[in-house]
Amino acid sequence: MESNESVIIIPKEVLKLIIQNCYQALPYECCGFLSGRQDNEVISNWNLKNEAKLKKQFKVSSHTVGEVLRRISAKGEKVIILYHSHPTAPPIPSKEDLQYHPDEDIKMLIISLMNKEIQYKCYQVSGMEYKEVPVQIMES
Repeated sequence: MESNESVIIIPKEVLKLIIQNCYQALPYECCGFLSGRQDNEVISNWNLKNEAKLKKQFKVSSHTVGEVLRRISAKGEKVIILYHSHPTAPPIPSKEDLQYHPDEDIKMLIISLMNKEIQYKCYQVSGMEYKEVPVQIMES
């Protein structure tokens, strides 16, 4: 049994916004940051515009990332999760997802739109290895 500290807490309203952003980005992937003051509790959603017009990849300029990171820091928060969607694939990290994941201290959340029922999974990534981290959706 995992301790409560390893459970990621996401407000229901934040999850709804992420899913809405994922649908709006179709047929492309959606991506963004989730931030908070603690390592396991999300407060804010920072949707990032996908600059790659490819169906199975996302790209965001370093300038845009830097600007968003400054705004997160100004709120007294830190990035907890980097999320992205898989429009036509299950919520499992691809080789590229793992290869380009920027930081072991930041979790990866993948939202799959491949079925009518949305699926999402959160992972702790270390190099090319990953393990699932439980997510708890909290009412606002």
